[in-house]
Amino acid sequence: MEKPYLSGYIEVGSIHKLYYSCWGSKKGKTVLLIHGGPGYGSNPQMLEGFDLEKWNLIMYDQRGCGHSLPLGEITENNTEYLIEDIKEVLDFLGYSKVVISGNSWGTTLAVAFAERYPHYVESMILS
Repeated sequence: MEKPYLSGYIEVGSIHKLYYSCWGSKKGKTVLLIHGGPGYGSNPQMLEGFDLEKWNLIMYDQRGCGHSLPLGEITENNTEYLIEDIKEVLDFLGYSKVVISGNSWGTTLAVAFAERYPHYVESMILS
């Protein structure tokens, strides 16, 4: 499996740091992948089905999940914060319109984000 071309942390709120990773082609169509859960995190299996030469894929771990810090923290961690975190990730990375892909809980979060910020959403892949 390839390694991400970019990864790191984004500070959100007063205590949380979200882990993100970018995979594939910087020139490809950008897709933000939202993991299921709650409590899970992103993983390379989420890249399956995407041609990494044609897609620019962004994964991030929601508050308290995966590699985000602090792990398991529920303070300042609810749907409203998670919706705003998606916007923070996209703004931090410099994207104003992307495909949003969600799985399980990630589908719910993707729809909630699209309702709040429709101008960021080019299309959606939901399962």
